[in-house]
Amino acid sequence: MERALFYQLGAPSPAAYQALRDEVRLAEELGLARIFCLPRSDDGGGFAGSAPALWLASLAAETGRIRLGWGLPGLFPPSAPPVREAEQAATLDVAAAGRLDMALLPDTSSRP
Repeated sequence: MERALFYQLGAPSPAAYQALRDEVRLAEELGLARIFCLPRSDDGGGFAGSAPALWLASLAAETGRIRLGWGLPGLFPPSAPPVREAEQAATLDVAAAGRLDMALLPDTSSRP
């Protein structure tokens, strides 16, 4: 059985990043398989602004084995050009040395 951690990222701050980095390093030391970073959700159930890809790019440099998951909202229906999201994912996968996992999340903010 593989074990993973899921993080819903809120507003960026040095303390929040330090806590995340420490937890991910410990998860890697303990042998967890992966972590997933998702943007925080707003009160309506949609995803609000945060930048999981940037947090994960930094974590890629801090880790060596654990897989890094990116929960990517807004592709069903597209809220940003899909090719732009693909470029970001490919770049992040290179930074993570092939350790990127992606979950495509629906965009519920535009639905009634």
